[in-house]
Amino acid sequence: MLHYFQTSRTQPKLVLAAALFLLLSAVSSGCTPKEIAIQNLGLINEARAEAGAAPLQWDEQAATKAQAWAERMAAANTMSHSEVTDGMGTEWNHLGENVGYGKSIQVVHGNFLNSQRHYDTMVASKYTSAGVGVAFSGKVMFVAEVYRG
Repeated sequence: MLHYFQTSRTQPKLVLAAALFLLLSAVSSGCTPKEIAIQNLGLINEARAEAGAAPLQWDEQAATKAQAWAERMAAANTMSHSEVTDGMGTEWNHLGENVGYGKSIQVVHGNFLNSQRHYDTMVASKYTSAGVGVAFSGKVMFVAEVYRG
């Protein structure tokens, strides 16, 4: 489901369980893709806090790019990385991207946590903002996370 699936990373179960409960409640109430994307940034920031990294701010330009890419992946029903610099202008020193798919944001985020490369991108201190895109192909959720620093 992810491009790079390396080592497992254990996270404190109580924090993760509480976050998953809140997200499951929100998703089951019919959240929009934008609402799911914003909730995902909250999960990213929880992982960053546990790793000692500063929280990321929502980045609308990165979110626009991520949303367009998530929609493209969903339309093609396949996962791939974008050309991360496309649509990101010149106001950055570092860009990164995680892409994945699954039945829920919890599944996708869990896979990112359990993939060393995706986790490293998520918690890298060189990033200060991020945007997330979410799109569906049937019951499959495609997610793109674009990081900027």
